[in-house]
Amino acid sequence: MSYKLRFWVEHWSPERIVQEAFDLISKYKPGLNIAIFPETLNDENVSALACLRESGVEIAFWILLKPDDGYFPNERNMSVFCSHAKEIVSKAVEAGVTPDYVAVDLEMPADQIFGLFNASPVGKLKGVVRLLRENIDPIRFVSARENLSEFVGWVRSRGIKTIAAILPWVALELEGQGNLIQNFMETPVGGINWDVISPMWYSSMFEGSTKGIISQQVANRMAFESSLGLRFRYGDKAGISVGVTGTGILGTEKTFESVGELVESIGAALAAGIRDISVYNLEGVVTRDDPEIWMSEIIAAKPRVPKKNRLLSQSLSALRIFYLAFSRLIRA
Repeated sequence: MSYKLRFWVEHWSPERIVQEAFDLISKYKPGLNIAIFPETLNDENVSALACLRESGVEIAFWILLKPDDGYFPNERNMSVFCSHAKEIVSKAVEAGVTPDYVAVDLEMPADQIFGLFNASPVGKLKGVVRLLRENIDPIRFVSARENLSEFVGWVRSRGIKTIAAILPWVALELEGQGNLIQNFMETPVGGINWDVISPMWYSSMFEGSTKGIISQQVANRMAFESSLGLRFRYGDKAGISVGVTGTGILGTEKTFESVGELVESIGAALAAGIRDISVYNLEGVVTRDDPEIWMSEIIAAKPRVPKKNRLLSQSLSALRIFYLAFSRLIRA
């Protein structure tokens, strides 16, 4: 099965990627979505990016902010992000390392993410109620979406494609025309001319954060059903991000214990017709005892429809009905 494989790389600079993983990368040639911070484009990293490009590796700049500025782009820092990202892209073009893609990782403000993940179950519920009051702001949402849409157009006018990394529940909303969840998450996605839309269906994290209530198998089925809907609406623009093989910004994410678990997630996406698959993260594969086996099995993944879960399908149908009713109420 042929598909486009990418890896998210959050913790390693381009220079370290070349030092730690060049042989593996140059052999299998996956795309790399590399975290780019304000200080990343120094001489050493520019040379490393040029080395990766010369070896035939497709590069995406995964542009992030300093933690004090919110880290991930969202409604509250969109103007700052777009200005910063333009500077990064312009600097890369001048240095001769123009990326193939720019990846925009749209997530809630980092302090909100930490607050929800670290709270008790009751605290999580209270936090969601509080954020419903604080986050839903139609004027701010529209303004942020306009800024982001202008930025995406600016990037694409330079021959660079774009990837939107989005939250999985936002992907469910994108099946239709609403924007309530996007507004609540402060992540405008719909109505923007992306080249790839990549929901982060991290099955190991679903299992870990719900204490096993949502198993990896159930999460893969959710990803499969969501991918069918996203592909129906967006065609080949529909992608997916799967994982996780290594921890991220939280540092506590549950990771896959075996490559077989990752291959199941990839198989579910392939069965839904997705052909643009990003794995989080490269570091978690390269630092395994057997990275060559991991990479070869990832490349060889085949489509596999996850076992149907009747309760899940009924729950998703009920949630879609509730969403439509609730969104109408909010608009009213």
